[in-house]
Amino acid sequence: GSDLEEVTIVFDRGFDDGDNYDLSRLSESHIVAGVKKNWKSVKAKIDAADLDEFQLSHETEHGKCYVKDSGRVQIGKGKWRIVLSYHDTTREKIRKKMEEARSETEDLLEHLREKIERRRRGRPITKGGIEKELKKVLGKWYGCLDWSFDSGERSLEFEGWNEEWNRYYETAGVHAIITEHEDWSPSKVARTYFGRKNIEDMFHLTKKALVVPVEPPYVKEDHLVRAHLFLVFVGLLCYQYLRRKLPNDMSEKDVKRAFDKLDMTVAIEENTPQFKLSNIDNDTLPLLESLELGKFLPE
Repeated sequence: GSDLEEVTIVFDRGFDDGDNYDLSRLSESHIVAGVKKNWKSVKAKIDAADLDEFQLSHETEHGKCYVKDSGRVQIGKGKWRIVLSYHDTTREKIRKKMEEARSETEDLLEHLREKIERRRRGRPITKGGIEKELKKVLGKWYGCLDWSFDSGERSLEFEGWNEEWNRYYETAGVHAIITEHEDWSPSKVARTYFGRKNIEDMFHLTKKALVVPVEPPYVKEDHLVRAHLFLVFVGLLCYQYLRRKLPNDMSEKDVKRAFDKLDMTVAIEENTPQFKLSNIDNDTLPLLESLELGKFLPE
């Protein structure tokens, strides 16, 4: 049994599904979840948001976090409280990337137009070929560009950037978070959601960096899901043990880099296998010394 009260489960946007949210309401636990912008109700809230109304919540490695309580949205069969947030540094990075993509696209269109006008021999330029090159540069912003190509007249026209581009640019970096915590401040909702990073860092280490990685298998059967969860928690226990043994100033990135570098070398000496660790350097040595693995170091 458990005497835990007021449990809050935090989901990232990979959980984003109406049925999942409906099922979560059957639990006594509270929910804080990131949602994608493709929900009409969420998109409408983000599009209508005035960033001047956002309030400073806290500072992180991604910059200052600003939040705004934005009422309620319909997702699945129920309504949820929605909090919008953004980190200023992340927002500026996205906008800079958009500006670079825009400039590269306009240069590409000019290059293609000149290429069409020269009418040189070779494979003819087609509308499908142009579209492929534009999508390669713009990605998810491709729909923001208005252009046309007349294959008969061999004419490529750049008609400009539509309102969708302005929407993406103005709402760059804005996250939507839903919850049924009515008494929490917007800042507490955002802190709780983005605070999942420490847990995610542990899971990332268990996936690839640990001696026995726990890579997520794509399983659906109940007994296989249970087996995977068991391995995940064993991996997290191993990680917590390592953290207790390692220096406090050794970050998760340092631990992962050290594990990624380490290799086990197996040699046969007098019909007996000998195990030694290789790639010993300034990154891996602190980890090995803290875990007292000296006997596995090369002589």
